[in-house]
Amino acid sequence: MVQTMSEFEKSGRKRKKYPADLEKPSFDPFFDHNGFGILHTIANRGATARQAEVMFRLLKHYKIDPEGSDCWLNLALALAVNHVPAMQTLPISQPRPGRKAKWPAGRYHDLLRDVGNLRKKFGISDMEALQRLHHDPTSGWSKDTIESLPTRLREARRAHKSSENVRIYEEEEIAKKGEPFGPLRSTPSLDEK
Repeated sequence: MVQTMSEFEKSGRKRKKYPADLEKPSFDPFFDHNGFGILHTIANRGATARQAEVMFRLLKHYKIDPEGSDCWLNLALALAVNHVPAMQTLPISQPRPGRKAKWPAGRYHDLLRDVGNLRKKFGISDMEALQRLHHDPTSGWSKDTIESLPTRLREARRAHKSSENVRIYEEEEIAKKGEPFGPLRSTPSLDEK
């Protein structure tokens, strides 16, 4: 999704800052855009020399090799990306505020296993199993909030289903190639040595 200019401006993103020597314009009392004559010619030459110097400082600022064959194209692209909103690629959604959830590896699997065991043992719903796990201090789930556990269970099921789909896909691809899978895949044949 492409952001419009108003969305870009509302997002608070600003153009890249330049070093102090590139932030300030140069002033020349003799320079006149509409003027003619010798003073205008001299001032114009001075302005052109200063602008050429600034161009080389911009190459250095954007870390572009001035000896490269396409250095001016790279500079034009860098400046366009920096100043033209249509040249910028922005994420569709901004990161959510707050601390990132940190669940160690295997925790989703443990939640699925524990809820499954309680459901089989007592014939109860997911929510009742989660409440029992939350209120049992020995289960390890009491430190998680009861409000977050149903969401974590949903995420665990989604992750399990996704990993199961990947496993099935891999097995189907191996079967298409005519190779055995599972324990037979790692067993060398008697003909190979």
